[in-house]
Parts: sequence; C-alpha cells; structure tokens
Amino acid sequence: MREIKFRAWNRFMKRMEATREFDATDYPVMQFTGLFDISGKEIYEGDIIRMDKNCLLDQGYVTRTVGFKDGCFVSIESRCNLVTIVNGFRPVVIGNIHENPELLELAP
Repeated sequence: MREIKFRAWNRFMKRMEATREFDATDYPVMQFTGLFDISGKEIYEGDIIRMDKNCLLDQGYVTRTVGFKDGCFVSIESRCNLVTIVNGFRPVVIGNIHENPELLELAP
C-alpha cells in the first residue's frame, strides 16, 4: 500500500515544506508517487529525474519531469508510466521544477 503524502513549494520562503496545512493557491502542491529513485530518495510530482536512455545499452542519459496525467504518474516529456521508468531505467532525482528550473533546459 502506497503512503499518501504531499509537499508544497513555499513561494515566499523559496523552500519545500512537508506540511499538511497550507493554502494550495499560494503553495503549489506535489504528491509523493510512492516510488523511489535508485538511491532510495522519494519521487514526487515536479521532480526532475535523470535516467538511462536505454535500459539495456549504455547510450547516455535523458532528463525528464515527473507529472500526473490521465490518472497515473508519468514522465511528462515521454508520457511513459513512471512505474515503468523506475523498474527499468534506474532514475535519479536531480532536482525539482521549483528549486532547479535550469535543469529543465537539459530535457530534450
């Protein structure tokens, strides 16, 4: 069973907050996906992950953003189900869209 929890980006303090009491209009809310990256770090909506281009061949890396579309967590750029990514492509959380927007420029 997946643990349901959230974090929010505090626009005023410029930091993530793991709290249950916040105003969603002032604090963009991101849900925990229930999945972990290769180092055991929790993966949330809005996280930016780096993963293998090909799970079988060493062909370099791609950068993807985690989102929620059509009822499941996905890589926004490829619309691939996040469970597939975590199980096959060894993702690493390298940042998030609020604290590290410059990492989005790395995404193809």
